Amino acid sequence: MQKFYLLPAILLITLLIQCQSGNNKSNSTASTSPSVDTSEAAKSSETETDNTKSDKYDAQHKEKIAQVRSFLQSYLKEDLNKGLIDTMSRQFQLQVADLNKDGKNETFVGLTGPYFCGSGGCTFLLLDHTGRLNTRFTVASYPVIVDSTFTKGWRDLLVQSGGKFHRLKYTGVKYPSNPSGAPIVDFLPSKGLLSIFDSWEERKVWHIF
Repeated sequence: MQKFYLLPAILLITLLIQCQSGNNKSNSTASTSPSVDTSEAAKSSETETDNTKSDKYDAQHKEKIAQVRSFLQSYLKEDLNKGLIDTMSRQFQLQVADLNKDGKNETFVGLTGPYFCGSGGCTFLLLDHTGRLNTRFTVASYPVIVDSTFTKGWRDLLVQSGGKFHRLKYTGVKYPSNPSGAPIVDFLPSKGLLSIFDSWEERKVWHIF
């Protein structure tokens, strides 16, 4: 008789265990699904944020971007017409700074690609506030540091060449073009100084000319 009564009890316990197991699986699935959706949403949000940053940058510097593009197309017109400048090299970045405290920004133009860069470094440009060329720098590496010291009313520039920073002083007309011939700085620049084109590894805004 005991066996007769025990059998239904065993069956009931078995059913309860199976139901509980099914509920756990359902809960587990429900808890993992949102994490995937959240991850995808984060990626989408990150992309939207990057695009928003680019849009804001373009809006703030619209006139300056157009000014630099026009300058490069004119300055490099001959080589562009000859097809000597490859697609990768037809890109530029810009960053502005008031170097002579006149309330008007000069423009640093960063260039890239095999046309402008080699084993010794890259070429970059400095345009005055009207968009005309002030200095063409060669065999230089980034970043370019705008120092707190002045020479003839313009801030000194600390430019890397050959793995070392060199101090470039304004001559009254422009800066020395080749930093490798300028005095070496025997200390690391302060982190509080303006750093131009701080890192190519970071996502930056590129423009085509």
